Amino acid sequence: MPELENRLPSSGRRLLKHIRLGNLARNTLAVLFWNVARLGLQLLWVLLLTRVLGAEGYGTFSGIAGLAIAFSGLAGCGLGLRMYQDVAREPHLLGLRWAQAVRTLFFSSVVLSVIFLLTGLVWLPDVSWVLLVGVAVAELISMPVVTFVAFAYASQEKMRASAAAPVIMSAARVFAIALMLWLPVSAST
Repeated sequence: MPELENRLPSSGRRLLKHIRLGNLARNTLAVLFWNVARLGLQLLWVLLLTRVLGAEGYGTFSGIAGLAIAFSGLAGCGLGLRMYQDVAREPHLLGLRWAQAVRTLFFSSVVLSVIFLLTGLVWLPDVSWVLLVGVAVAELISMPVVTFVAFAYASQEKMRASAAAPVIMSAARVFAIALMLWLPVSAST
């Protein structure tokens, strides 16, 4: 509870001293906080992205990102969930299952990225390969790694950290769009 209390204004800390929360309630509040933070950052990201790209550019980007997200479901070949399942039952398996999952994630992400890039270059020849590579790195490499980290935390009943992990990607996306607004970058895809 101290970490939650430190994030609250003093009036919130005084209120929490009078309310005794159990572990489930504290974890629920922490997960709620991180989910609201993630959703807020995602909303900000979409608003900034539409401003930078315009309607047509945003539509094109959404199609590209959707294709990458469809491929990303295959990254890791399900070993992240297997790690979650096995480590939740037997915590000593974390090192072994993590190594297996990350190794498979690396190879599958590389293969899926190549397939995504080739598909994008064939179906969307007017789209910059730099944009395709950026989307591949974000959605086929980085996001699956963050998901595996969240699974590892959740498998050890560290739900606060598990819920906080996806916020990193949302914050990185907002930072990338902020850089696009700050730097003189063309809005064309």
